[in-house]
Amino acid sequence: MFAGIGFALVGLPSPVVFGVLATITALLPVGSALVLVPAVLYLMFEGHWGAAIFLAVWSAGVGVMDNFLRPYLTATQAEVSTMAVFVGAIGGASAFEFWAW
Repeated sequence: MFAGIGFALVGLPSPVVFGVLATITALLPVGSALVLVPAVLYLMFEGHWGAAIFLAVWSAGVGVMDNFLRPYLTATQAEVSTMAVFVGAIGGASAFEFWAW
């Protein structure tokens, strides 16, 4: 959702579609970077440097939310220990062979 807001703020076409794609890819170990990095590169190649820098900083915030805030909120709301969430995240990354890259 936050990626889509960033897309709309910088004026990229179809921010809702790409926001949904970023939300879906956030379930993968690489995360929404699969959508955000090409968007930043597109803005750079188009010469919109201010928008590219803004979206890069926004993307870093989205990455923090995906990788740190979501597990923390999951652990506090679902009454699951932080260690269980961490082990689950590592197990998921291992299942997707994230470490083999």
